[in-house]
Amino acid sequence: MTNDINFLYSKRRGTLGALTRKIKLLRFIAIALLLFAGVLSVSVFLLILASPLPRLKNEENALLDSLSRQHEKITKQTLIVNRLDDISQIVTKRPKFRDFIITFTKDIPQDLEITLLEVEQKTLKITIETKDLASIGAYIESLNRIGKEDKRVARIFMNSFGTSKNFYQAEFIVEFL
Repeated sequence: MTNDINFLYSKRRGTLGALTRKIKLLRFIAIALLLFAGVLSVSVFLLILASPLPRLKNEENALLDSLSRQHEKITKQTLIVNRLDDISQIVTKRPKFRDFIITFTKDIPQDLEITLLEVEQKTLKITIETKDLASIGAYIESLNRIGKEDKRVARIFMNSFGTSKNFYQAEFIVEFL
């Protein structure tokens, strides 16, 4: 009974030799495949290590960082350009108060002084001060002539008139179309 425990051995001698050869062949193939897998994995590792893939990944990351920074700059530049365009549109739509101010201040008599010049959306408020009533009269004539000649002026009127410390003060309001 103990003789029959070895499954590779049979009572016939011929099968033991054939089985031993098959086992040796299988063992040789297994060792060869193991060596082949080892050599293949080492060679793949060396190829990956020697390949430009890590450098390419680093370059890609650097490029992505650069693009993200450029994106922020481009966004800021676009925002600034849009704001400047909006400002230029507002400025072109706005009436040219500088021309109006020059028109209303160019014919001022020498002894007349402008103490307040206030510009609002469609009005110009001018407060003058002088010691001579004739200067106020000359300025009123100048305003009357401007009101007739300038088509942008809706109306001009005197808002107030008074005296203060030996000076005459008058306030005029010019409304634009």
